[in-house]
Order: sequence, then structure tokens, then C-alpha cells
Amino acid sequence: MEQNFDHLKRIRRVNVPPFLFTRIENKIAGLSQAPLQWKWAFALSAIFITGLNIGLVLKTTGWVPAGLGELVTTMHLSTSNTLYDE
Repeated sequence: MEQNFDHLKRIRRVNVPPFLFTRIENKIAGLSQAPLQWKWAFALSAIFITGLNIGLVLKTTGWVPAGLGELVTTMHLSTSNTLYDE
């Protein structure tokens, strides 16, 4: 097993310029955040898609589910916690 890792012993440490970290920090600081219009567009589209999904679930079931158990039964999901049929 050690023979597979012998080539890792030849890896040398890389010499990094002392100003590299400050350059990286400056580039990160220089990045601009998303514009406010994009944030609003994302929020509204997320609300729209969530509402669309809720509407589709209610339309396909034909009624408003009163509880989680009824929703699981309506969607024909498994209510058993067993992994195997024994």
C-alpha cells in the first residue's frame, strides 16, 4: 500500500508571493452584489412558482387537504416506515 503513495513524497511546497492573499481579498471586495431588480425578480418568481405548485396540487386532488395525513393518502404515498415487506 505504501508503494502507491511514494510519488506523493516528491511533492514540493509552492512559493507564493506575499501579496497574493491581499490581491485575492481585493478582487472579492470588488465584486458587486446582484442588483435590487434581480433580487425582486427572483423573489416574485419563487412566490409565483410556489403558488402554481400549490394550485396544481389542490386542482388535481379536487379538494383542500385538511391535514398532512390526508394529503399523503391522496397522493398515494407510503405511510409505512418499514423498508421491507415481511
